[in-house]
Amino acid sequence: MVNASDNHRFPPALLVTTGQPLGSLLGAARGLGRRGVPVYVAGFASDITPLAASRYCRAAVNLPFDGSSEFFQKSLRQWWPTTGEKAQPVILPFSDQTAACLAECRHDLAGTFDRICVARSDLVSTLLDKRKSQELACRHGLFAPEAGTATTFADIEELAGRLKFPVIVKPLSCRHRGALPFKTEVYDTPEVMRVRGRRLIEAGAILDCQEYVPGGDESIEAYLFYRSADGETIHGSAALKTRQFQPGAGIMAAGHTAELAHVVEMTNAFLKEVDYRGLGGIEFKRYQDRSWFIEVNPRMEAIHPLAQRAGVDLAWLAYADLALDQLERRPIPFRHAWYLDGAAYQNLVRRHRHEVPAIRELLRLLIRPGLKCAIWDCRDPLPWLAINRSMIASTSGKTWKRLGGPGRRKI
Repeated sequence: MVNASDNHRFPPALLVTTGQPLGSLLGAARGLGRRGVPVYVAGFASDITPLAASRYCRAAVNLPFDGSSEFFQKSLRQWWPTTGEKAQPVILPFSDQTAACLAECRHDLAGTFDRICVARSDLVSTLLDKRKSQELACRHGLFAPEAGTATTFADIEELAGRLKFPVIVKPLSCRHRGALPFKTEVYDTPEVMRVRGRRLIEAGAILDCQEYVPGGDESIEAYLFYRSADGETIHGSAALKTRQFQPGAGIMAAGHTAELAHVVEMTNAFLKEVDYRGLGGIEFKRYQDRSWFIEVNPRMEAIHPLAQRAGVDLAWLAYADLALDQLERRPIPFRHAWYLDGAAYQNLVRRHRHEVPAIRELLRLLIRPGLKCAIWDCRDPLPWLAINRSMIASTSGKTWKRLGGPGRRKI
């Protein structure tokens, strides 16, 4: 492991997002910061201030953003000099929108920001369009369900008439009303899609729509990867989900690494054929003895701390390649690891308590020796406290009253 004896020896890392993947950002900040890398986080129109509590984060700021790549690079150029850093940062995207903006304005940022970890612009735009990514996957030998992207009412009508139902819908962005209330939804009929889709389009959303592949949460296969800037090396970690929130279509609430040789082989071949270079994650769904292509995310995956716990620290691998030219070229051996997103699991239990054997399952997970939690880290507890301060204050107040503190009604 390469480390710095002095924090200023290494160039800084800049983590950028338009969402709130706090666990993913914390995982990268902690992994880089422990090696001596100065870490900064910029949230564009998103609140990432709890990360400022991390001992491994130099600064976490919320920057203005109107959804355009021009505004993105303007905000970035205006803010970065205020950090006082002299060296160029390695920029890692943590949301689809920041990946798209960085890819689109890479040439405009050249000279000030040259160490940008994102695939080429045409490939990023293709992968963020459901229909184009599905066609690309099929051309390169992957099995993919029919899909499409909706930006207008006409698109909703076309997709409602063409796709087989049920259909899974994922909002990419919402220009006019801030954050969307869900990651994915499954629509069982064309009528539901027309009603819900029109409302989302009216709110300024861009919708990825895909025919839903049957199967439970445990049928989701994922592969988190980094392909080097020279294209010669691919590092990755395969994983299986055990619980999602929402069930059947959502983020990983619990999961573990797995030796999925067929997924690794398919993905590595695909990356080489399309010449994808950078960070990313691919997802398949196992159904009828076939792995169906779901999507490629051209940025850091939200569950990358799971790969990190298994010895594949993707943020560090990208940083070492782009900033130090010291990427590990030897294969990284497989290691078992487990993952728990406490907030997602809590929501899962709260809303689906009759479907989840919560206590028994959670206890088995918590005693795993290779467990990685999304937010909690005993060596860096303050971000967890910052994120959960309202819950802690409420619980403390109730406990204080039970013990006879001020506010207890006397009889």
